Amino acid sequence: IVSQAALSLPEGVSISLVNDSTIQIRDSIDVLLSNALQGLILLSIILLVFLGVRNALMTALGIPVTFAATFLVLEAMGETINSNTLFGMVLVLGLIVDHAIVITENIYRLRRLGYDKRRAAIDGTSQVAWPIVASSLTTVAAFLPLMILPGTIGKFLRVIPLVVSIALIASTLEAIIFIPSHAVDWPGGDLLKTKPDVFDLIRPAFERFVRSLYRRRLLVVLGFFVVVAGVFSTIPFIKQDLFSAEDFTLFYIDIDLPAGSSRAKTEAIIREFEKRLAPLASNGEVVNVISSVGFRSGGTGGTSAGNVGQIVVDLAEIKEGRTRPIAAIMDEARALCAGIPGPEKVIYRKAESGPPIVPPVGFRIRGDDYDALIDTATALRERLAGYPELINIEDTLQTGTPELRIRVNEERASAYGVSVASVGAFIRGTYDGFPAGSVFFGNEELDIVVRYAGTGGSDSIGRLLELKIPAQDGRLVPFSAIAELEEGAALAAIKRVDGKREVGVSAEAFSKDGVPGINADIQTWFDTDVSPRYPGLELVVGGEFAELADLLVQILRVFLLGLFLIYAVLGAQFKSFSQPLLILLSIPMAFAGIIVYLVLSGTPFSTTVLYAGVALAGIAVNDSIVLIDFVNSARKEGKPVAEAVVEAVSVRLRPILLTSVTTIGGLLPIAFGFGGYSVVWSPMASTIIFGLLFSTITVLTVVPALYGLLFDRPGKARRPRLGEAHA
Repeated sequence: IVSQAALSLPEGVSISLVNDSTIQIRDSIDVLLSNALQGLILLSIILLVFLGVRNALMTALGIPVTFAATFLVLEAMGETINSNTLFGMVLVLGLIVDHAIVITENIYRLRRLGYDKRRAAIDGTSQVAWPIVASSLTTVAAFLPLMILPGTIGKFLRVIPLVVSIALIASTLEAIIFIPSHAVDWPGGDLLKTKPDVFDLIRPAFERFVRSLYRRRLLVVLGFFVVVAGVFSTIPFIKQDLFSAEDFTLFYIDIDLPAGSSRAKTEAIIREFEKRLAPLASNGEVVNVISSVGFRSGGTGGTSAGNVGQIVVDLAEIKEGRTRPIAAIMDEARALCAGIPGPEKVIYRKAESGPPIVPPVGFRIRGDDYDALIDTATALRERLAGYPELINIEDTLQTGTPELRIRVNEERASAYGVSVASVGAFIRGTYDGFPAGSVFFGNEELDIVVRYAGTGGSDSIGRLLELKIPAQDGRLVPFSAIAELEEGAALAAIKRVDGKREVGVSAEAFSKDGVPGINADIQTWFDTDVSPRYPGLELVVGGEFAELADLLVQILRVFLLGLFLIYAVLGAQFKSFSQPLLILLSIPMAFAGIIVYLVLSGTPFSTTVLYAGVALAGIAVNDSIVLIDFVNSARKEGKPVAEAVVEAVSVRLRPILLTSVTTIGGLLPIAFGFGGYSVVWSPMASTIIFGLLFSTITVLTVVPALYGLLFDRPGKARRPRLGEAHA
């Protein structure tokens, strides 16, 4: 496009492409695609190793079918392929084969018991069909409420639960409809019963381990709650970050001169900044420096004024040889440009992708007293400037252009016989002039305006005081005898919230660790120093941490809604009030895994981590659903609770481990960044991996023990009637 446009330009004019934001978008999509491909390869290897070639092909065939159906539905809904939809695909990559694995493994198990192909396919599918449907619905119940999450971040991530839900529904239908047919019609599969695998080797030892835990089930359950409580006690050591986004390879320098400064002065200041930034361009790190005079772009729109300017510093990409991070280059630019006289405010800020987020430190001052608001905001800015970890301190007060206020002494003017209206007309005529007719010149009619000479320029204020205004009796009265002049600047705008005036003060931070302490110090200062002087003022602590707290409340509501839906699905499946609670036990252990990951890795607790944690609630219960269903089925056959539990855990060991391993395998490349690390998606994938690891351990150890505590009590019938297992 650039080369084609250059052909039509006049001589001496050239065009070049700078600040290509599509580079970061393409890189982000390439990272996701690379990790998705690696995850698919790893997933296929896992299926091949543990299920054999025939079963692995039957299971893996559902992946392209599911993705094709998902893309068709997304296209019909008007969605596009972007980093969010791609991550939804990566997230669901390991989940969409879970149902196929459960059905294939159950058919595989019955074939090894001597069933023929047709009977194994029918019985194997029917035994697990409803638990599979229930597990899909519980996962969808956890994801779908995330679509109604309010705010900008909710809108930004809305498509992820949509993608996951569509893919899960499609994979469930594909597994139930096509897997039994494949199991019967595909060639091979006759020698499965004679081929031992790794699960046959570990199953006897695992049965003994489960029996040992079952005999000590009370200690196991108590130990579970102790471990969960201990892990949750480390929450205060976790860092916080509202939203980590990929950085675009450029940063902005926003320059504000005092209100009323001319464009020429602003341009001179910006040229000085450009000279100071020259060393950065010489080492290859800076590709372009683009300056704007009289205009500044921002997250909420642009600002046009003669006293504002902006410099866009476009950096080289990492693959082009840039070795330092953007923050380090910004620090050097800040040091090079320090001390330039003239600017009233200079802000250095990175350009980030993702939803707009608030600064780490933010306060809102509310009240009706205008002067009190101004004084408090000024004092707050000065106080924040005393913290060395804070930078870019600014407020929402917008100063207008300089103005000249004329205060007429009405009593003195009346004594001279001069009215206020005549003073106004005199001033208007002095500056704008009086129309005195028109004249034709050059075949054009021109207005003739008569006004005082010398009323323009910087000395116009002094000349105005020297002028004399005519009184009603014809006397000329010195203007200085009846009026006073006062220079000032009015506010361009002031915000109102709930009928009260509001001023915001915000700041960026080098390190966010000390922000909670700063918030507490400012609150104490306001309560002890400001409130007694201005009792009508109110301080609202905002910033990133307050925003995260608000978002936490919103996501908690969504999580409770999802939890209720999960419980409703499980209650309908098991026709029980207590067994759904038993299955939901996997969720706190999954959250414990998330906390362990955050503490050990130093990853901050962010919106995306919280988002993944809520989604994990639906994934963590899937294995428990099939396990409890098998226990209930064994009890219906008349087996004692202990034998039913041990047999169910032993039988479901293979699908439980396989479904967990495949989900983890699909997410492993993006979690560790094998195909490129993403600060947004990698923590989300790691969150689900660690949570799933802990929930899988819970399913195989704690859930059987708690089932025994609830249903294997002294005096309880050893052979329950039909349906009693669901009590």
